Amino acid sequence: AEAASTVLIEILQDADEPNDWVKMAAQMALSWIGSADGEKALSEDSKSRASEFASKASLEDIRRSAEQTSFSIRQELRSPRPHEGVLTAGLDNLAASGPRAANALPTLVRAYLDPRLSASTKSQLADVIAALGMSSAQLSAEAEKPRVDFDPFEDLMADVANEDEFISSLAMSDLGKLGPSERAIDALIAALDQGRSPGSAANALGKFGKAAGRAAPHLIPYMADRKIGANAIQAVGKIAVTDAGTVNELRRIARSNDAVHRGMAASTLSKLGVLDALPDIQAVLTDKRKYTRILAAKAIARFEQKAAPAAGDLGKLLEDPDHDVRRAAVDALGS
Repeated sequence: AEAASTVLIEILQDADEPNDWVKMAAQMALSWIGSADGEKALSEDSKSRASEFASKASLEDIRRSAEQTSFSIRQELRSPRPHEGVLTAGLDNLAASGPRAANALPTLVRAYLDPRLSASTKSQLADVIAALGMSSAQLSAEAEKPRVDFDPFEDLMADVANEDEFISSLAMSDLGKLGPSERAIDALIAALDQGRSPGSAANALGKFGKAAGRAAPHLIPYMADRKIGANAIQAVGKIAVTDAGTVNELRRIARSNDAVHRGMAASTLSKLGVLDALPDIQAVLTDKRKYTRILAAKAIARFEQKAAPAAGDLGKLLEDPDHDVRRAAVDALGS
C-alpha cells in the first residue's frame, strides 16, 4: 500500500480538512504502511500537534494528558511483549509540555529501565525525561538502584483505582480479561459503590461470569440508568444470577413503558430462564421501538413450548408494518 502514502500524507497535512476523523484515519493508515516518507510525515505532524497543544492547554489539561499517556505506557509494560510504537506514541506531547508534565516521570523512568526495550526507544525516553526536568545524573542514579520486579496485577489494580475515569475505565477492561479473582471482584464492587466508571466495572464483572455472583446486588441500582443500564443488565445476564432482587428489577424495567432498556431486560430474563416473567416480556411486544419488539419476540422464543400463552400476542406482530419484526414473530411462533 506504499503507493497510497503520497495522498495520505496530503490528507494528513491538509490544514483545510474539517474532519479530524479523516485525518486520524490517514494517520493510522500511514502508521500501518510504514513507508519512510509516511513515518517522517507522522513524526512532523505529531511534533506540530504537540507544540500546539502545549501552547494552548492549561496546566490541568497537560497533567491529565500526561497521566493518560503514562497509563498507555504502563499498559504496554504490563504486556509480555510491549509494542514500542504504542509505548512511544504520546512522547511528543510530553516533551513539548516540559516540566509541566513531570507527573509522567515515574512511568517514563520505569520504561527506561525495562530491559526488554530497544536502545533507540530508551534514547527517546531519555530525551523526554530530560525535557521533563530530570537530569542525566539523576536518571543514572535510578538505573544503579537494585532492580525491583513489579507485579503487573498490583500495577493494574492501582490503575483501576485511579481517579481519572478514562484510566480507570480502560484498566477495568484489562482487569476483566485476566479472569476472576476475589481481589478483582472486590475492586470492581467498590468502583460500583463509589460510582467510578460503573459501566466499565459492570462489563468487567460480566466477563467473570458466575464467579462474580456476589456483585449482582451492586449492579441493581444501575440497571434502570439510561446510560449505564445496558452494561448492568448484560452483566447480570452473564453472571447468571436469579436472586429475587435482580429478577424483580428486570421485570419492573420490562413492564415500564418509559424504560430505555426494556428489550434488553426481556432478553436477560429469558436467558436466565425466568418463566414467571413471561407476562412482563409479553408487555414489551407492544413497545414503539422496532428493535425492542424484536428483542421481546426473541426472548419469548427461548422458552419454546413453555411460552404457548404468548402465542396470541406474537400473532398480533404478524401484522406489524416492519418486516424484521414480522420475521422475529414468525420465528418465535415456530419455536
